[in-house]
Amino acid sequence: MQKREDSMLRHIRFLERENERLRRENIELKRVLTAISRELGLLIDPKYLADEPVACATPSWSEREKHVSRLEPLILRVAVDLIRREGGPVHQDKIVKAFKRRHPGMDVKVETVTRRLRKLAEEGLLMRPKPGHYYYGRKLIKTQNTLLSFGGGERL
Repeated sequence: MQKREDSMLRHIRFLERENERLRRENIELKRVLTAISRELGLLIDPKYLADEPVACATPSWSEREKHVSRLEPLILRVAVDLIRREGGPVHQDKIVKAFKRRHPGMDVKVETVTRRLRKLAEEGLLMRPKPGHYYYGRKLIKTQNTLLSFGGGERL
């Protein structure tokens, strides 16, 4: 008898979890349908639409890149300061830590900073003498040892 009750209780818990999962999925589908119908200007029966406001879709990379590219001068400044202080190539982990210390209010992922470092290296502002390490690049040295293109005007 006890075994049968335990089995029924487990089945009831399973059904409750499944019901909750389906309820959340239904809400999410209504949100998506609401967003699409608004975007396309479709008239759909309100019982199929979400009652609460729908958040906008996440911005595409082309929209986000404008904001991320603003980090490059800040990251370059941190890298140049560390290279000057160390007197040689600096590992990307040190640059990331220094960037986070210098700009604590910015919520920037490690991957974003390392990606921007690679981009700066591709542009010739930094160079990678060995994997993960950065040093002054050709373009940075050619600008007569100044950071004029980034508004600093400071000597390296």
